Amino acid sequence: MKRHRGRIRWGWFVLVSLCIWWCISGGYRGNSETSGHLPPKCSATCLSAPTPRVVHFVFGLDATDEFGFTEYLSVLAARRRCAADTWVLLHLGRSSSTSNRWLTAALQWPRVLARPVRVPRHLGRWPVRHAAHAADWLRLEVLARFGGLYLDADVWVLRDPFDLVDRTGAACGIGVETVEDGGDRTVGLCNAVLWSVLGGCPLLHRWMLAYRSFQPWHWNRFSVVLPWQLAQRWPAEIHQVPARAFFPFSWDALGLRALYGNRSRAAWSRVEAAHAVHLWAHAAQRAGFPVRSLTAQECLRRNTTLHAIARSILSEV
Repeated sequence: MKRHRGRIRWGWFVLVSLCIWWCISGGYRGNSETSGHLPPKCSATCLSAPTPRVVHFVFGLDATDEFGFTEYLSVLAARRRCAADTWVLLHLGRSSSTSNRWLTAALQWPRVLARPVRVPRHLGRWPVRHAAHAADWLRLEVLARFGGLYLDADVWVLRDPFDLVDRTGAACGIGVETVEDGGDRTVGLCNAVLWSVLGGCPLLHRWMLAYRSFQPWHWNRFSVVLPWQLAQRWPAEIHQVPARAFFPFSWDALGLRALYGNRSRAAWSRVEAAHAVHLWAHAAQRAGFPVRSLTAQECLRRNTTLHAIARSILSEV
C-alpha cells in the first residue's frame, strides 16, 4: 500500500512538473501569433535588467480603432518619462495603418518601433467577439515572450514606472482597481498596467492557462477578476500595486468627474503622487467625455485635470 501511494505521489509530481514546463515554454497560446524575438535594435535592452526596459502597447485590433492624438500622447509620455534607454513597442493589428498621421508622428521618435500582430480568432473553445478580449490575451502573450511593461493605449505615464518596478523587485506586478463610489471599494486587479520579467512569471502562465475555459460573455472576468483570484491564492507570485499609483482616478462617476472636470488642487495632488494615469477611455466616452477626439488646440485652451496633464506631456517635447 505504501509503495502504491509512493507511485501515485511520484506520478503527480511528474505531471505537475510537465505542466509547469509547458507553461514556461509558452503555455496555451490561443490561435494568435507573435514573433518569438524582439527587434534586434532593442534586444540588448532586454538583457540589461530582470524586467526589460521595454514598454508595450497593443492597438488596432478592431476595424474602428483609430490611432489618434490621445494614443500619440500615450507613446510620447512613455518615451519621454521613462529612462533614455527604454524602448517603446507598438504591437499593431491589421486595422492600423502606418500612414495614419499620429501613428507616423509617434514612430518618428527614437526608440519607438512598430511590429505586426495577428488578432486571435478564438480563445479556448469560443470565438473572440470583442477586440478588448483579444487585447487581454495578447498583452499576456507579449509579456510572456518578451517581458517588460504593458500599458493600455489610454494610459499616460506621469513618472518613470520602472523606478517602481525596480523598488518592488517583483518578477510580476499589476495595479489594484478600485471604485470611488462607496469608499474606494476594490474591484480586482486591472491589466491596463502590467509588468513581467523576460520569459514571464509563474502567475502569468497560470493566467494564460486559465484561458482554456474562456467565456466571452464575462466582460472583465479574465482581465480583472481572475488575476485577483490568482493573486489571493498565490500572493508571492505577483506584486499588487496600490490603486492610486497607476489609477489615481477610477472609472465611476466620481473618478471621471475629477479627471475630466475642472482642475482642482485635490485632483492635481493625486496626479503628482502617481506613476501613471488611466483615462478609462471607453467609460469616459459612454459618460459623455469625448477623450477620443482630443486635440492639441483643445489642450491649450481648457483647464481640466486631463488637459493639464496633456499640456505637461507636450511641454517636455
